[in-house]
This record gives sequence, structure tokens and C-alpha cells, in this order.
Amino acid sequence: MIINVKRSGARHLVCFVLSFLLLAQSAHAYQSYPEEGTDIPQAKPSPGATEAAQVLGVVPNVKRIIELEDSARGDNSAAQKELLLNTSIVLRRILIGYLDVRQTCDKIEVNLGRTYASMEKVSRKQALRVQLFNMANFSQYATMVITASTLRMHQQFHAAIALMNVSAGLTLIFSSMALWSGLSGKSKDKVQPNEIAAFIDPDTPFDCQFPKSINRYLNLPAPGETKTRREQLLTKWHSQQHIDISQKAKINALAASPQNKHGEKMGLLEKRVALLYTLKASVEQFDGDLLGLLQYVESNSNIQTEQNTLQATLDESSVSPAAYEAAKLLKVRREVARLIQLRRQYGNHVATIEQLRLEIFILERILGGALEVRSVLGRIDREKSYEYDVVLSQLTAARDRAVLLANTANFTEIGALKSIAAGKFWAEEKVHAIEILMVMSSISMLLGALAVQLDRGGKRKLDSYTNVLANIFDLNQPDEYKFSPLISEYLNAVPPNSKHNLTRKQRIIAHWKEHKVLSIEDKPKEFKKFASLEELRNKRTDSIKLVNRRLRMLFDTRALIESLDANLLELLNAVS
Repeated sequence: MIINVKRSGARHLVCFVLSFLLLAQSAHAYQSYPEEGTDIPQAKPSPGATEAAQVLGVVPNVKRIIELEDSARGDNSAAQKELLLNTSIVLRRILIGYLDVRQTCDKIEVNLGRTYASMEKVSRKQALRVQLFNMANFSQYATMVITASTLRMHQQFHAAIALMNVSAGLTLIFSSMALWSGLSGKSKDKVQPNEIAAFIDPDTPFDCQFPKSINRYLNLPAPGETKTRREQLLTKWHSQQHIDISQKAKINALAASPQNKHGEKMGLLEKRVALLYTLKASVEQFDGDLLGLLQYVESNSNIQTEQNTLQATLDESSVSPAAYEAAKLLKVRREVARLIQLRRQYGNHVATIEQLRLEIFILERILGGALEVRSVLGRIDREKSYEYDVVLSQLTAARDRAVLLANTANFTEIGALKSIAAGKFWAEEKVHAIEILMVMSSISMLLGALAVQLDRGGKRKLDSYTNVLANIFDLNQPDEYKFSPLISEYLNAVPPNSKHNLTRKQRIIAHWKEHKVLSIEDKPKEFKKFASLEELRNKRTDSIKLVNRRLRMLFDTRALIESLDANLLELLNAVS
């Protein structure tokens, strides 16, 4: 059983509206989540954090927070109030940036769903037409053979030969129609302009416009780069999908602004999916920069709380199991216990500076945890996009093309050799005609067997980079690919009220084995191929079966990690 979390924009919105009401003052740092009550050394800003501050327009506020770090300690109430004000502004902007990313990604996912629905309709129509033409081909072939045999029994050889010629011609016609049907087809679904239009033209008049923070983010170069993210993505589109931005008609067709009146071909729909996936992945990278900014602000707004606020202990019965686990993961159990005590004493009224400190401290930890989850989910989305749009797309396209060509070659050789055999019968060369028909049958059987083999799909060299499954299988990998301590601890913990006494990581692996996604016995080589370890790059091959299994595991891993959001929301509700 895999935990399935329903994505709800309303739930996230409620979560952060509640959070917004708590904005008041920052307290401790949480980078890598230290033990409760310990201090954190000052951190240096990452390039992503600096860029996030520029995008959100809070560079002066961040600088002021750093300047007030020492003076705000102790009883300097004026400095504490100013620190509170600047920290509140920064946190508010981070929340807005977070919601802007969610809003943009949700809109892209809606358009992805619509495009997939259109592709499915076109595929069904293509498959139906190919099947009908093949059935017609086999039917006419069987009918003609029986009829020709009957004519030969009545000594009407010339009529039988003429009928074989007609059958050969029909075979060629039906096989050609089947080939055409498999390569043609259009979607007539009406759709609204998508986010590709907003990416190409930020001032587009359609409703798919990006929020200002997303546009500013895309118009800045990534750390260490000279080109903006928008320019880099356009270059990627040009190299991978052969998209030329100067061809306005093709760009407008991909963006459905306006939509092609004569319908949209499968190739256009596939390109639209690929572009939307890469665009979504680029936008989600902003989550990592927001997380870096939050960590930096926390590490430089370290106002001490009184020691007696940390003496309380959190009773598991006072909150839900999910909330308790979240508090344990975020290392805020004593702070949550103390805040609950103050809530019981003062109600929802914020009566003391201690209560404000605790609320903002817990809020920062929850927001940081949510951003860490989003950062990992964004990485998984990028990995899924590559596996589906590049690897699986190439493998399935090559397979379908090969099978279609093999079947077409089969029908073509049947039609051609039958025509030749008919000519031999007409010339009274029966031995040669029979030999030709035997050769035709042999070739047909070989091409049929080849089509069955080709339907299993081909292979391509493994060229992707290490994915998140390396963390699930505990494989050796560079630090840059490892999960954060928060995510790792969550996956290595036994869920509350679990009947199996297995960690989440053990449970998901058992689920894959149960459903034959993985072998029953642990095979390190198999784990490495699913995780696409860099040591296998260009040394091993991917197949359709392997990629489909990898995609399933990526989807399951994404759902499992996203379930941490529910625990964070439970904790937020417990202290609200």
C-alpha cells in the first residue's frame, strides 16, 4: 500500500493563509535542523538565495536583518521590533513566491492533462482505423482465396487468376491505407491558450500570464550562467524539439494562441507536452532558491528565547500522531509544547513576546519543511519529464514505426508475389507459381515473427543522470544527489499507527516487489539501472519495460514524499 495524497490547492492555501496570520518575528535557524535548543552558526548566502531576494525585491530587508543581528539580542526592544518588521516582510514575500510557483505549476498541469486527453483520443482513432484496414485486408484475402479455390475446382482457371490479381491490388491498397492511418490523425478538441504563450510573450493578453515574480525569475541568469533562464530554455527547445522562435505560426500553434482551426496533429501535441513539462521544471527550480533565502534569513535573525520556554515536553496525546511526527522531524517538540501551554493560558490572543517568538519560529520550520518537499518534488518532476519525453518517447516511437513498417512490408510482399504468381498461373507455369506462393508464405511468416519481436521495443544507451531512486535503494552517490536530512529521516521512519512496523522506504520497496516492479531478491545491479547511476552512463541500455517501471517508481516516490505535506499541515493546525 502506497500513501496517496490528494493534491488540493485549497489545502495549501488554507495552510499558508493561517501561516500569514502568524508572521511576527523570527527566532532560530533550521538549516539541516539542529537539535532542539542549540545555536546555529551564521550561514553565507547561496547564489540562489541572493537571486531569490532580488526576484522578491527584499534585498534591503535582508541586509537590514543582518545588520540587526547583534543589536537585537538582549533587551533592545527597538531593534527587536525593527528586526520583526523586516523579517515579516521577507517571510511574506517568500510565501507569495511559493504560492506563485504553485499557481503557475497548477495551471501547467491542467493544460498537460488536457493535452494528454487529446492525445489519447487521437491514438484511439489511429488504432481503430489501422485495425479496420487490417481486418478488411485479411477479410478480402480470405474471401478471395476461398473464391479462387472454388473457381479452380470448376476448371475456371483464368477467372481464379484474375481474382488473385484483384486480391493483390486490394492488399497493396489496404496496407497503404493502414500505414497512412497510423501516421495521420488530428485532434479537434478546443483548448485555451497555454503557458507557452506567456513564456514567449510575457505581455500576452490571454489568461495564462505568469505572476510577476515568475517572469522576473525567468528573466535572470542562473548562478554561474550568462544567459537568462528564458534564453537557456529556448536554446534547449531548439536543440531537443527543433523549435524556432522566429516561426511565429508554429509557436502560436504550440501555444494554442490561436488554436489551429483544422485540428492538431499528434506530433504537435507531443511537442506541446514536452515544452510544458520543461517549462514546469524550470519554474519549480525557484522553490530551491526560496528555500535558500529562508535558511539564510533564519540563520541571521537568531533572537534568543528565554530558557523556561524550552522546558516543556510535548505529550503525544496532546496532538495527532501526524503532527507529533512533524514536530519531531522539525525538532520543535519543546517549542510546540510551550506554545500549546500559552494557547491554553491566553487563548488565540497573542499576549506576550514569547508567544510571538514561538509562533514565528514554528512557522519558519513548517515553511522550510514545505519548501524542502517542493524542492524534491520539482527534481522528481524533472526526472519524470526526461524519462517520459525523451527516453520513453524515443523508444516507443521507434518501436511503433518498426512494427508498422514490418506489417506494411508483409502486406506489400504478399500483394506483389501474389500478382507474380497469378501471372505464372496465367502462363500455365504452375510449378513456378506454386514455388512463388511458398516463398511468399515463408516471407510472411518471417515478417510476422519479426513484427512480434519488434513490438517488445528496442533499446537505447542509458544517458540520464542519477535520479531520486538512488536514495530509496541506499546506493552510493555524490552528495548533490542525496536527500536533505529532513526528507531522509521521514523516509526512514515508521509511519504512526503502522501495522507492518516497516519504515516508509522499506514499505515502498516491498510494494514494488509485491507488484513485480522489482525482483523478489535484492539485486544491486537492478537497483543501479533503475536509479540511472552515472557509473552506468553510456555503458548500459534502457528498454521500454525498464523505463515504464522506473517511471512508476518515480510516481510512487513522489506521492510518498508529498505525504509529508499532510503532516506539516497537521502540525500547523495543532498550533493555530
